[in-house]
Amino acid sequence: MIALLGCVTMSAYAQDYGCATDEHLEQYLNRSPEMQAAFLEQRQEFSQYVATKAASRGEADFIIPVVVHVFYSTCEGNISMSQIEDGIRILDEDFGRTNPDTNLTRAPYDEFAADAGIEFRLAKIDPSGDPTTGVVRVETSQAVNAQNNVKSISNWPSDEYMNIWVVESIYN
Repeated sequence: MIALLGCVTMSAYAQDYGCATDEHLEQYLNRSPEMQAAFLEQRQEFSQYVATKAASRGEADFIIPVVVHVFYSTCEGNISMSQIEDGIRILDEDFGRTNPDTNLTRAPYDEFAADAGIEFRLAKIDPSGDPTTGVVRVETSQAVNAQNNVKSISNWPSDEYMNIWVVESIYN
């Protein structure tokens, strides 16, 4: 679920419209009542966790290593390291509830809005144990109208890293 949320923040740099996460999540949950029930149960557990954390702000409970997969076919699509770092900063602000636009939280999420005790950092070690910047850059024509196709080109184990994919456009 966290990986889906990451797309929302990073999408502002990669396209002119919002991330398709909400649409894809709705389609996914509508396919299976069991998945929808499991999602709602996880959401309730997260809500309880957030309520507990709201009273005790401090050091992050979880540090999540992030890998950003940048798919580009033009120079403009190959976003800069400073844009990626800014996206991670914004993600940390959002999850730490220190962002300046907390008043813009969408109504369905108001009850969950609090410091989640999570910090995101660009990965320093890749799955092979080698040093990394936490950014994978792939020049490809699939950066345009990418949909979910690029995820099979480059991804790291989701039980060890949060994968964020940045493309030039999701739809044509």
